[in-house]
Amino acid sequence: DIEKFRHQLSAYDDPSLRRIYEYYKDDLIYILENVDTKVLLKELKSRNVLNTDKYQPIKEGSGVACFSHTLLQDIRDRGREAVIGFWECLYALKKDHPHPNLLAVLDGITQTGEGLVDQILLDELGHSLTPELRGNLTKHFNNFLQSTDLVLLFFP
Repeated sequence: DIEKFRHQLSAYDDPSLRRIYEYYKDDLIYILENVDTKVLLKELKSRNVLNTDKYQPIKEGSGVACFSHTLLQDIRDRGREAVIGFWECLYALKKDHPHPNLLAVLDGITQTGEGLVDQILLDELGHSLTPELRGNLTKHFNNFLQSTDLVLLFFP
């Protein structure tokens, strides 16, 4: 399963992988704030995603929010392989630590498949309208504004 997941993530180009990571960033912060930090760091270290020695002291000193933001930024800064490795770690954690938000994010990625980036763009930008449809929409909206102006004149 984890190899299939890695293969799925590896198929995305860098901008798409970055977009997926950024799209789920708030969810990832919440997940990191609620999973067992020691288990997560151990998993990250065992997969050579990054050197995890500095993160436990960050959590203990600055708090879980600072820990989560720092970890996510460091993983992003390390690039493609670190991001994929991080997702793999989360995938590995789901079996023994099935946090509902973690399961939802991973299911969203695995079940949406190749259309994930398109779905993210649709969520972020909405549907794109053809010029003809946009023109009709503008025309109807202007008619609506004119009719409401008339109503306001008669019923102030």
